[in-house]
Amino acid sequence: MTSQFKNSIYVFLGGALWGMVSLFVTPLSHGGLTSMQISLVRVFMAALALVIYALIKDRASFKFPLRDLWLLLFNALLCGVLFNFFYFQTIIHSAASVAAMLLYTSPIFVMILARILFKERMNRRKYLILVMTVIGCIFVAGFIGHGTHIPLIALCTGIATGATYGTFTIVTRFNTQRMKPLTVALYTFIFGTVFMLPFGHPVKTIEVLSTNHHLIPYALLFGPLCSALANWFFTTGISEIPANRAAILAASEPLVGALIGIAVWHESHEPLKIIGIILVLAAIILQGLDTTGKEAA
Repeated sequence: MTSQFKNSIYVFLGGALWGMVSLFVTPLSHGGLTSMQISLVRVFMAALALVIYALIKDRASFKFPLRDLWLLLFNALLCGVLFNFFYFQTIIHSAASVAAMLLYTSPIFVMILARILFKERMNRRKYLILVMTVIGCIFVAGFIGHGTHIPLIALCTGIATGATYGTFTIVTRFNTQRMKPLTVALYTFIFGTVFMLPFGHPVKTIEVLSTNHHLIPYALLFGPLCSALANWFFTTGISEIPANRAAILAASEPLVGALIGIAVWHESHEPLKIIGIILVLAAIILQGLDTTGKEAA
């Protein structure tokens, strides 16, 4: 297994774990937590898991150049606050599959920024993959046919999710070229927790969890699984592959999100939605092939 293929798998796995968020967001929301409180639970538990791991396995990951502090703070603001808020609002106001697919306007932002900042070239194959991904997202989200109705607020927060996620992808790749992937993931959630404290109402959050004991397993597992581990996979993988390639491979996130929406939450599974899922999956497979077509995803 080549290094590039292994890192592509990491990005794919990171996206797949991110795609499981509705399994946690929906019950926590129904249990009485707001989107900001859910975000606080997520980033705090993720930070705690990564701190414990770093203390045991790699204490050097706590160190970083002071000149790069602003990059870590910006990363935490994007991932820990803005992304979580917009994504959870979209899930709450629409459906898990809609939120997952609106998120996937992000490759457009990623490819534009990657072209400007990293001079990553586009070719016909990449444009084809991008078009397949976007059309697949449109079909799954229900913009065409008789799919789920999307409220205006969900449409706006969904596109905002894609913009913040795309920017986060670019910033993360830039950061991993200067620091360890574990360092980037660690401080993303440490600083993210600090940012979320004024908005997440920690005392009220603890009160809700303490009076609804069935929510505690969701709160404990959400951050370590769907944030800490997912972010580590993603930051490790994107350090070695182009940002525009990572943006497509991470389409495993909306793919898994849509499948969970259909299988668990009994959301619409009309033919166009299934075609959309197949298109996204085909785009991931095409992107997983190397430039000579010899390496299968």
